[in-house]
Amino acid sequence: MVKAGFIICFFMILLFFLPAFSQEELAAVNAYKSGRAYLADKEYEKAITQFKKAVSINPRYIDAHFGLGQAHLLTGRYEEALKSFRKVTYLDDQFFEAYLYVAETLFQKGEREEAHKEIQKVLQKSRVFARGYFAEGVLYYREGNEEKAASFWEQALRYDKSMAGAHSNLGCLFYNQGRSDKALEHLREAALLEPGRDLFVLNLAWVLHKDGKRREAKDKIIHALHAAKPPISYCLQGILDLLSENWQKVRESAARALRDDPDQTSAHLLMALVAEKEDKMDEAREHYKKVLEQDPLSRDAKEGMKRLERENVSPQRHRERTEE
Repeated sequence: MVKAGFIICFFMILLFFLPAFSQEELAAVNAYKSGRAYLADKEYEKAITQFKKAVSINPRYIDAHFGLGQAHLLTGRYEEALKSFRKVTYLDDQFFEAYLYVAETLFQKGEREEAHKEIQKVLQKSRVFARGYFAEGVLYYREGNEEKAASFWEQALRYDKSMAGAHSNLGCLFYNQGRSDKALEHLREAALLEPGRDLFVLNLAWVLHKDGKRREAKDKIIHALHAAKPPISYCLQGILDLLSENWQKVRESAARALRDDPDQTSAHLLMALVAEKEDKMDEAREHYKKVLEQDPLSRDAKEGMKRLERENVSPQRHRERTEE
């Protein structure tokens, strides 16, 4: 009994000396959580308001500064985003992800050399930071440098073999180069590592379809569709419709995906294929152009544009042919 009383007394004293959150600190945390929720729902202005509230209460709230930078970046406010991300690195120079966001912001601003320097800065701090090599690979890919992109993604896997994103990106890159076996090796690994990532399943299903492995592509899509979310779910359905050559349904699925995300490259590819099938060459050309804006190295879009060039169907020629 004495022992029990001692334990109770000890914990009462411990609780007395534990720091309690003030009302202001709780308000900052709640504002941050609200900001995160708004960010997830793509309500960026509301997210900005909440993150600003959090950092006004607690100017050293690192996660809130980071969230504010992300919201600013997503709304194209590059200077504000840089200010927030650099505040994070000032408060914590080991917050490596913030350096990558500084690089991404600089890249979107058109300051590509500075973006690469920022990533090199973080890799000097940590030579084993796999995400840094991955991010550098993404920048080089967007610049059209496949060789350097592949090299950095392979380095990322050297330090983190379980990085599904690096496997998926290498798979897509090898597919663009016409190396289907190597592409499928990486795409299968990505889907195995993160079976819940709809995009990885989509990339795998597309390459399986293009490689003639229709049965496996169909099985992968059917398995993924029950849990997939828009717009990827619509694209997966579109590939399934493509496998059965139901062109009207392909168009419907792709159109639904584009209503949800106007920049969805797989949906634009599907629409382009349907347009070609329907002899709507102007429409096909526009969709292939949209793909190349997002992915300048897209094998499918480049091949599609070459087909249109071989047909030599300019808008005028197409009108003349239609009139005939």
